This record gives sequence, C-alpha cells and structure tokens, in this order.
Amino acid sequence: MADFRTIEILVPASSGKLLTDTEDLIRFWMRVELGPTDECWPWTGAMFREGYGQFISNGRSWVAHRIAYQDCVEPIPLRRTVRIVCGNRACCNPRHLRLGGNGRSRNQDTKTLFLDASKKLG
Repeated sequence: MADFRTIEILVPASSGKLLTDTEDLIRFWMRVELGPTDECWPWTGAMFREGYGQFISNGRSWVAHRIAYQDCVEPIPLRRTVRIVCGNRACCNPRHLRLGGNGRSRNQDTKTLFLDASKKLG
C-alpha cells in the first residue's frame, strides 16, 4: 500500500483553530489512516463511546473530525456542527465532512418555522 502520509502543517498562532501547536497537529494526523481522497480516513486513536474519534491535548478532549475539518477546510463558527456525510463516525477525511447547522434537530427547525408561520397567520 502506498504511503499517503505527506502532510504540510502551517498553522499561524492566531488562526482561531482548535489546535495551533504543530506538535499536536502532527500527533493528530499520525492517528488518521490516510488513503485515497475518495475513501474514508479512519481515526485510529481513542474513541468516544458513540464511535467518534477522540483526541486529547492539554488535558482536553476534542472530537477528531472537527479538528480535521478546521485544519483542512476552515474554522468552525460558534454553535455549528460538522457532519460526517459518509456515515462513518471515525472518518476524518475532509472531503467527507460538511459544516452543519447549530445542533438543533430538523424537527426543532420545522417546529420553529411552523410556529413562526402560525403567528403571522393568526
């Protein structure tokens, strides 16, 4: 199998990312099984009970796919989620990650829209 572990890490100190320490980012990516860009890149380190990757830095636990998204795509706005579109909770491939909503379920969003519409009608 080819070695896909060629990663350039450039993180300015004021980037607003979850991890800014280069050594932490190197440790993080060493726990991701990198592969072709269209396949899952599974987290090989510790896992949360729900099946999501867990990375510990400075005594704090981080969800692995959120670190991958912020390191490769963009900073995550406050109160936003990162969805794993492939369905593999251990996946850290940035191509399989999408910025989601504010954590509310679809039912809550639909209910809110319905209530707002009923106020306007009533």
